[in-house]
Amino acid sequence: MQISLVYGLNALSAALFLMTVFLFLASRQTAASLSLFVRQALLLSASALLQAYALHSLDLLLVAVITIVAKAFIIPWMLRRSLGASFQSRREVELAVSVPTSLMIAIGASLVAYFVSQPLAERMPSFVAVNLPVGLAGLLISVYALAVRREALPQFLSLLMLDNAAFFAGIAIATTSALWEIVAALEGIVVTIIVVLLTRTISERIGTTHVSRLSGLREEGSR
Repeated sequence: MQISLVYGLNALSAALFLMTVFLFLASRQTAASLSLFVRQALLLSASALLQAYALHSLDLLLVAVITIVAKAFIIPWMLRRSLGASFQSRREVELAVSVPTSLMIAIGASLVAYFVSQPLAERMPSFVAVNLPVGLAGLLISVYALAVRREALPQFLSLLMLDNAAFFAGIAIATTSALWEIVAALEGIVVTIIVVLLTRTISERIGTTHVSRLSGLREEGSR
């Protein structure tokens, strides 16, 4: 496979990766957000596989495999299995900012990420240089998505998307050991277990995971 083809496929993966971030920001349903997270994890794995081929890196190959197993299968399965009713609900997720305004902010964040990362990206091989601005844009947009969502589960999915974006940028910078990705994947699974247990307990006791409602209960309890 020629480097030019690798570059083209990696650029396509990056474009689709960034598209999933925008779609996630516009998504109003938890199940759709989880589906976008899975697609994003697969695109992250595809980029790692392409770079593993171009750089002949076993570490990046392991990163791709671990990402597929942990983020595309284990974490979604755990969430769907433990919180099935919450994910199957068609109720719209409440947002603090309207979708059109959020998309405009996301476009601005993407431009900022591009200009900030350009000096460093210019020093990278051409077939991986696209990962840094796209990953940084995804990170900024995911932080914004975390801020504007009003419920615990969508906020947690924003954190997962943020983790994907960080690794998408990271695989272009460091190709050392897959140990860190293994640790991160296991940490993600452990965090998912904790969030699932907390969410189920809160939902059973209070009947909602709406953040503002939980804040209201805390204020009432302090009086």
